[in-house]
Amino acid sequence: MNCVTWLEAFAFCVWDGGRLPTTAELNYAAAGGDEEREYPWGQGLDPSHASYACTGDGSPAGECALGDILPVGSKPAGAARWGQQDLSGNMMEFTRDWSGQLPVPCVDCAILKQSVGGAYLLTHGGSYLQGEENQHATTIGVYRSPGRADDLGFRCARTPPSAE
Repeated sequence: MNCVTWLEAFAFCVWDGGRLPTTAELNYAAAGGDEEREYPWGQGLDPSHASYACTGDGSPAGECALGDILPVGSKPAGAARWGQQDLSGNMMEFTRDWSGQLPVPCVDCAILKQSVGGAYLLTHGGSYLQGEENQHATTIGVYRSPGRADDLGFRCARTPPSAE
């Protein structure tokens, strides 16, 4: 879903029994965990993996139209290690994090306090409008809240039940 605010995305995920994922979670999923992939699907980028640079509708790069926004899963060759679709390309995604420096090493970390000087939130992944340089597995962007954008969407995360 796109053209929603961060608060609407946050509320939807809560309503749906989930939550917005953290930047660390999306980076881990997109990089394939310990495989540390360059892109969610592995190495190399072409239009069969993701909708980027306005090529989703099959037009030449740079000819942007809303038709470049594709239904989730339209590029199955771009699936991540555990089957997630569209972790790069199509839509940048809201994360739960506010802007700031993530600790290193980062294990289950998040920046849950708003930074001084503005409401800047972190986004993950590149969108259909952005070029190849923004499609890497760990691409992070900054978003000024509130607002809506046709290339910014979200996904909900769920914590798996504990195995007992």
